[in-house]
Amino acid sequence: MSAVVRLTNPMEVFSISAIVSYDPSVVSHPRVDLTGTATADWEFTSWENHRDRALVTFSSLADFLPPFEARALAPGENQSVLRLVFAIPSTAPAGDSLLAFVDEIDQPRLRTEVVVHGTSVVPEWTDGVLHVIGPEPPSAEVGSFSVGAAATSPGGETRLPLHAVTLVEAEGLTVVGDYDSPFLELLDVDVGQSLAGNSSDFVAPTIDAERGQFLLSVLFDLPPLEGKALPPGDHLLASLVFRVKPGTPEGSYPVRLTDGLGAPPRSNFLVSNGENQRPRLENGALEVRSGETDEPAAVFLRGDANGNGKLEISDAIYLLSWQVREGPPPPCLDAADTDDDGLITRADANLVLGYLIGGLETPPAPPFPEVDADLTEDGLDCQTGL
Repeated sequence: MSAVVRLTNPMEVFSISAIVSYDPSVVSHPRVDLTGTATADWEFTSWENHRDRALVTFSSLADFLPPFEARALAPGENQSVLRLVFAIPSTAPAGDSLLAFVDEIDQPRLRTEVVVHGTSVVPEWTDGVLHVIGPEPPSAEVGSFSVGAAATSPGGETRLPLHAVTLVEAEGLTVVGDYDSPFLELLDVDVGQSLAGNSSDFVAPTIDAERGQFLLSVLFDLPPLEGKALPPGDHLLASLVFRVKPGTPEGSYPVRLTDGLGAPPRSNFLVSNGENQRPRLENGALEVRSGETDEPAAVFLRGDANGNGKLEISDAIYLLSWQVREGPPPPCLDAADTDDDGLITRADANLVLGYLIGGLETPPAPPFPEVDADLTEDGLDCQTGL
């Protein structure tokens, strides 16, 4: 979420200082973002979140470095001068909460003021109101949405899996989340090899890079209606492809599933029997480390020996050709281990054939029938995943 501070000034303004108080039970991790504001290119900016006093302080000077050029903010109305970005915790109480200007504080000595032709002026201000809508009680019986975890270094890229665990059939779903856009860049909401990309009639991933938000809407059955739905189970919906911006400090950066984002506000829900149901939400995190990092786990489909993303008779033929006729090896050995016993034998090809055409009811081991990372440790690896 964000709130924009706007200034109406009949004269040139050379510096701005502001003190904003907030309710820590409603506002979490506030920070200042000047992207797209009138002060974005000013020569000096300093801000700080004083958590012990629930205050954010901000100071900015247009012309700070020599040669001095008398730079200033030109007169105007409702000019955006700073954006306060924050999260709203799931425990936030419903109702109105003030984002209020504070006249003056000590340590540091600061006032809410503007400087006009060398004179400090205390402007008239209007406090902001944040209206928190109380969430409906989560429907524990319908399941959960979750974001996974990964690690990389500044400048690196990685993927975080986005999962839905459904305990009921779902005709559609919407996932909404946010991330720390000053440090993380969301490159893609990749649905290419997921259930959302392969089994839905409509899928619409959206990225709002300026606000650091993403949205995924999926419908499994469009007219003419055929009664299709997402069955109960653990489903990979998409992979969130992130790049960590160079210079990002080490630490853990949350990727949150958050209701009330966007314009108009959107919430996380799934549709079951024509009604919106609220799943449990589980946040993820991207760990930024210097030096060596964990590589993102490759995803694959169990039994897919030739690596085309499907389980077909050709996979058994490919596997036997490699074993008997010295054909090319499987691009992902984990995928070729159909029964996940840590060995690749003719039994793996036989399981593919038996399941597809021989009436065998035993399917390949997970991940199947959807792509995902390997859930077991063995001596096999996956050099080329999907």
